[in-house]
Amino acid sequence: MTDDAFAAALRRFAPLPHAARFRCGWIIGPPASGKTQLARRVAQHQGWAYRNYTRDPGYFDSLGGRIIGYRVEHFLRDLAQWRAGCPEQLLIVDELDALAAFWATGERRSWMHAMMRLGPPGCAVIGVTHLFGAAELRQLAPPDWHWAVIETGGA
Repeated sequence: MTDDAFAAALRRFAPLPHAARFRCGWIIGPPASGKTQLARRVAQHQGWAYRNYTRDPGYFDSLGGRIIGYRVEHFLRDLAQWRAGCPEQLLIVDELDALAAFWATGERRSWMHAMMRLGPPGCAVIGVTHLFGAAELRQLAPPDWHWAVIETGGA
């Protein structure tokens, strides 16, 4: 991760907690390209919450063996609860790929569509994934949302 990527992330993500709508940003790139390192550094620097979605203790236990049946609407419900209970202005959710890998392409697109349209209440969100590239995000995004994406490793 370069200092340029870090500076760009700060510039692009800092307005998200204050946005009236489209309160979601993305860190995207291929596996092992520095996404997690960047996410953690930004969270620490800004005092934002960081959640490693699939590696937090108890994650798979909390699903009670229903990972395959855990759908987009379940994730969005859980995300709404996390956002409502998050005392920080912004929540970074990392390791989303392990969950979304169980979803069909249409479900993934539905998930991304809903994420990019987050509004109040609750904190803003940054998702970390390698499942989508910038071109696909632009296709799914609202017309006036395009700036809150950081690519690592040339994704």
